Amino acid sequence: MIGHVKFFDRARRYGFIAPEDDSQMVFFHESALLGGECGAGQEVEFELLPMTPVPRAMAVRPLEASA
Repeated sequence: MIGHVKFFDRARRYGFIAPEDDSQMVFFHESALLGGECGAGQEVEFELLPMTPVPRAMAVRPLEASA
């Protein structure tokens, strides 16, 4: 899935992603990041962790900004 980081708290090491398809916001922890850093507004690719009561991302990959 593709989305944009809506919020990221560096001190607490977690954030939320707003998916492109306008579905429910997705929680992610800094440990789910696969390389790079992310912040509010960053476009990311991610997978949903299966069988969680609240949508949670895994394998979050920051995408390059288009030139």
